[in-house]
Amino acid sequence: RCFKPNEFQKAGVFDETLVLDQIVQCGTVELVKLMHDGYPNRCRFHEMLRFRDLLPESFQRYGTRTFIEALLLAYDVPVQDWALGMSRVFLRAGQLKALEDLRSAGAAPDPAKLRQIMRQIIRKKWVRAVHAIGLCRYLPEFLAAIRMKRAEQALATRALLVGRLRSLLEAARSRLWEKRQRALRRWRLAFYTLSLVRNLMVQARARRLQKAMRKFWLLRTRLQEWATNKAEEAVLEAERRAAEEERLEAELQKAEEKARLEEQRKVAEEEARQAEARRRAEEEARLEEERRVAEEEAR
Repeated sequence: RCFKPNEFQKAGVFDETLVLDQIVQCGTVELVKLMHDGYPNRCRFHEMLRFRDLLPESFQRYGTRTFIEALLLAYDVPVQDWALGMSRVFLRAGQLKALEDLRSAGAAPDPAKLRQIMRQIIRKKWVRAVHAIGLCRYLPEFLAAIRMKRAEQALATRALLVGRLRSLLEAARSRLWEKRQRALRRWRLAFYTLSLVRNLMVQARARRLQKAMRKFWLLRTRLQEWATNKAEEAVLEAERRAAEEERLEAELQKAEEKARLEEQRKVAEEEARQAEARRRAEEEARLEEERRVAEEEAR
């Protein structure tokens, strides 16, 4: 941050009160206190591998997290001054610098302390394994108990519902039986009504059929006379249409002959144009080949 040394912007003049007030107002004091009380150094696990020379090679076989924990314990870094996360190690102010100094000085840890740390690491691994086995044995029993409890609750709920719904079900069945009986009576009444209507319709159809037959014979007599006249007119019309069709067919043949001749003329012209185009293409190719040969000879 940049602070003003004085209110007059002059060189060589330092106003302690003004500078202190600026430091307090901009939060620098709280920031420094937070960094001092917290973990200002936050390094990823792979960044701490540069300190691998501070421990024997036998510690290289452990995981990165275990290696960092053993490194901090071997060089007596206070436990309250560091913490391990999932992918980073958090160090208080000065601890990272102390590790750098130890690496520069080529420090070596105490063998007795290393043996103690190895025993602690092995003990932790065994404790974790025991806890994992215990958890694996406890979870199935816990899940089975939860399933049993849920089944008991579901069975009790179903029994209560069945007891309450039994009376409602019986009442619904009785109402359904009454509805079926009413529907059956309506169906019977509809069947009888339909039979009566069908008989009346058959009788009415017979009467209409008799009237239609009488009208049919009368109409047939009149239509025969009309059909005879129309047949004669149709014969004459057919002869006239046949003559007209013959005339149109002759004209159509003439038009087709003319179109065929025109098509042949167009095809001949198109073939002449294609021949001319091929001749020009061959001439251009020949000229291009001669030009290329002349250029090669000139080279």
